[in-house]
Amino acid sequence: MLLRGYPYVCVRIGCRWCDRRGQYPLAVLAQRYGANIPMEQLLRGLSADCGWRRKRKRGDIDERGAYWIDLHRDPPAPPDLPVAPLTVIPGGKR
Repeated sequence: MLLRGYPYVCVRIGCRWCDRRGQYPLAVLAQRYGANIPMEQLLRGLSADCGWRRKRKRGDIDERGAYWIDLHRDPPAPPDLPVAPLTVIPGGKR
């Protein structure tokens, strides 16, 4: 899968070994890394400075704990939804 095929405008990553979490706007990642970057390559780049990753790397096998939070749910929940329900403010724009 390429970055341009990511289904949400907010890209979230997490780590299985530590409490580290990250949230990035899709547009910023596309501008910085290009829309055609493979998602696995992007994940390796974003998690490159993880101390747990360096400790667990053995030989050529990268035992990375980083993952895409919203792609590993069943069913995936979009991170773009508001946290609180939206309300109409009386006297707003007509």
